[in-house]
Amino acid sequence: MKSKGLNAFQLKLFMAFLMVFDHISQIPGLVPDGWDGVLHALTRCVGAAFAFMAVEGFLHTRNRLAYNMRLFFWAALMQTGNCILTLLFQEKGIYLTHNIFLTLACGVLMLSLFFGFSDNGGAAKNRKRGLRLTAGVLVLLAGLLSLAKAAWLCFLSCS
Repeated sequence: MKSKGLNAFQLKLFMAFLMVFDHISQIPGLVPDGWDGVLHALTRCVGAAFAFMAVEGFLHTRNRLAYNMRLFFWAALMQTGNCILTLLFQEKGIYLTHNIFLTLACGVLMLSLFFGFSDNGGAAKNRKRGLRLTAGVLVLLAGLLSLAKAAWLCFLSCS
């Protein structure tokens, strides 16, 4: 019997489609006044769905290190595109700072540091636990520093 509903790939495509609606309001003059809040409210589920899918991928992948490296590769690619578009359109007041892949990659990295990069159970979990926890704290601090930088840039652009 065939199950009803969306599979993981279809869910990712649907969420990516919804994400476009959340971001088009950032382009000046494209969305009528008042609609940006409506679009934002309709697309609040996107980040949570992508985080859920990243954890599912982490739990079911054969190679956690390769999975994390792919997420960081796409984060770097997305950041490069953001930088290029910001340079092209900064005189129109468009600054791109969002990078969902970097958020997901850092989240999966934290999971990998806590649970281990291999899924062979206790051997990987107990080995070098202190080193993994220290690295996890450093990644968390780097994320907080990045968030502080983004808040500072937002503050500078608003004033």
